[in-house]
Amino acid sequence: MLFGYNDGKFDWTEAAVETLTRLWAEGYSASMIAARMGGGLSRSAIIGKAHRLRLPRRISKPNVDTPRVRKFRKPREIKEPRPARFVPEPLPAPVEDAPAPIGQRKTLLELRAHHCRWPIGEPGTSEFHFCGADAHAGFSYCLGHAKRAYQPPQARSRVGVKPLPLNMAQHKRFVA
Repeated sequence: MLFGYNDGKFDWTEAAVETLTRLWAEGYSASMIAARMGGGLSRSAIIGKAHRLRLPRRISKPNVDTPRVRKFRKPREIKEPRPARFVPEPLPAPVEDAPAPIGQRKTLLELRAHHCRWPIGEPGTSEFHFCGADAHAGFSYCLGHAKRAYQPPQARSRVGVKPLPLNMAQHKRFVA
């Protein structure tokens, strides 16, 4: 060991810095310099000190002994597009709201738990109101508006697969 520690810290004396500079200039690697200098110095300690001393950076040289062989890939075949797995059914035309009887219409402040909360009209206008009919048990809407609000998922017609028949009138929640 050429150099020592002072209070648990490596002592970078002028001799240590001179040795590092000389070995660095001769082309030794940081780990080789650390092994030569001893004293438990690490490769990172050598690199850090070289950086602080502003020693010139190393240019890494590629290994020219073993030339790199490039692998050539076959060009990908262009495949025909597959047919769609399902064809969406056209959506039904929107059903127009039947006007609620005038005595049945409710404003937001007039609504109670048993009233249908289906909004009718454009919010912010004087014509805006809620349906106000008696709500179907367990729902926020009357039976007619509940059928519109709670529709089953649209059956997807898949190639070669028949969709299950879904009928809202037979659903246990909508049978009165």
